[in-house]
Amino acid sequence: VGRRAITDLLTSCRGAAAACGDPELRAQTLQLCQVVAGQYRDLLSNILLAKDRALIVDSSRTIAQNALILAGYAERMKEERGFVDPEDPMLIAENELLSAAEAIEQAARNLETLKPRSEIGGQVWTRSTY
Repeated sequence: VGRRAITDLLTSCRGAAAACGDPELRAQTLQLCQVVAGQYRDLLSNILLAKDRALIVDSSRTIAQNALILAGYAERMKEERGFVDPEDPMLIAENELLSAAEAIEQAARNLETLKPRSEIGGQVWTRSTY
C-alpha cells in the first residue's frame, strides 16, 4: 500500500508541477515530493533493520507533516487557477495528490501501532532449550 502511495504521489506531483504556472511553487512541490519519497524509503529501511521505535515514529510523523505541506501546495495551485472544473487536469492531479497524502498518513499511523515480535502479548520471547 505504501509503495503504491509513493508511486502515486510522485506521479501526481510531476503532473501538478507541469501544469503549475508559478515556477517557485513548481520547484517546491517537486523538491518536497522527492524528500517525502526518500523519507519513506528510509522509514522502510529502519523498520526492516529493527531500528529504535522512537526513530521510526519520528520518521512517520515527519512524512505525515510533509504530506500535509504537499496538500497545502495543491491548494495553492488550485487557488492560482481561480476556478474548479471537474475535468481540469490540475484538479485531477490535486485530488490524486491529496489521496496519496492521506494514504501516506494512514500508513504512518499504522506503522506507529507496530510492535516488534518479541514484545507481542507483553511477554519477551527467548530461545529456550528443554
